[in-house]
Amino acid sequence: MTEWKVCLTFDVDLVDHCSGTPTAEMTEAVPVLLDWCDRHDVVATWCLRLDRHIAATIGSETAVFERYGAVIDAARARGHEIAWHPHAYTRDRSGAWVQNTDGAAVADELESLAPIARALALQTVRTGWGFHTSDTMRVLASAGFTVDSSAIPRPRYPWELSAKDWTRAPEHPYRPSVADYQLPGEPSLPIVEVPISVEVIAAPRDTQQVKRYLNPAFHAPLLQPALRRWTARHRHVVMVTHPYEVRPAAASHDLIAFDLDVFDRNVRYLRELADAAGARLTFTTLSSLAVAA
Repeated sequence: MTEWKVCLTFDVDLVDHCSGTPTAEMTEAVPVLLDWCDRHDVVATWCLRLDRHIAATIGSETAVFERYGAVIDAARARGHEIAWHPHAYTRDRSGAWVQNTDGAAVADELESLAPIARALALQTVRTGWGFHTSDTMRVLASAGFTVDSSAIPRPRYPWELSAKDWTRAPEHPYRPSVADYQLPGEPSLPIVEVPISVEVIAAPRDTQQVKRYLNPAFHAPLLQPALRRWTARHRHVVMVTHPYEVRPAAASHDLIAFDLDVFDRNVRYLRELADAAGARLTFTTLSSLAVAA
């Protein structure tokens, strides 16, 4: 029987990207999703912040791990994977925090923090905004990380506010070339890149076709056609959700449902697609998918 491998991944950014306000994800959303995973016998990968911005705004680089150690330990005990989700921020002229797009500076921050993350038994990384360069990928590989899942293989859209470039990356896991983080090739780095799955998902505001990452928190009529197209071509899927996206929100959104029932319906739809194809659906972590690739 054919096996479809599904990676549910959760980026815990501690901020609501729709409103720009801080969230209490680790206490209000993550436990809800962990309970959902228990009910459905699902394991997932949870990408947690550890970076200088966290130190500046909360108190230490490892504040998330210090404050929510019980939640993290419980997740690990249930078979979930904890991954590193560093966001490299800098301050602009007004003093506001913005994405740091200086590749050398980002590489320096990652190199500085990598030993701390490794000491917390983290081996998988997803960088904030999906930002990478060949230097930053080499830093992670040299530090002993075995998996990265930052790639979003799609065009660069002029309306995007964040800086990243994965326009040449494949849709399947690969070992990045030493010379080019976006491509497989020899000599390669001792790290596996597991790209996030992307498909055309039409938001009402769109004026062109836009590839977006597959997010079970999206409204079902928007996501489910994309899931059909993706699973017609692939036997794996890597999806991304911010935990706050399954909790009720003050305002509606054209893509995000803010409803755990919708999240559940979209995951069940994947099971229905697998059943119709005569395939077995297996939920796995990013590191397990990388080993199997």
